[in-house]
Amino acid sequence: MRIVRRMGLVGQVFSENDLGVLGGRAAIGHTRYSTTGSSGSRTRSRWSCASRSLGELAIGHNGNCINARDLREGLAQKGVPFTTSSDTEVIAQMIAREDGATWTNRLARALPKLQGGVVAR
Repeated sequence: MRIVRRMGLVGQVFSENDLGVLGGRAAIGHTRYSTTGSSGSRTRSRWSCASRSLGELAIGHNGNCINARDLREGLAQKGVPFTTSSDTEVIAQMIAREDGATWTNRLARALPKLQGGVVAR
């Protein structure tokens, strides 16, 4: 999996020449509007990757996982390393470490454990 992570607007990050040489059969593009934390930090990017027996997994996420701290602590106790402060990394690691013969099986087991933020009206 090739990862390009840069700060700035899409037109500042990639030129047409860059896009032509990236290769591959799929891509995730993500822009972040900072609602919490600083938008100027690469470690707060809202996409993450994880690698397990099924291969590599990459996800992008806009939102808040309100139980991410508890999930992170549980995963860390099992020896899962984290490189960012993002709840997206927690989600990726949760999915990657679930049991299941396919990514779909793992998603079905992991997603019910995640709690999303609620907007007060």
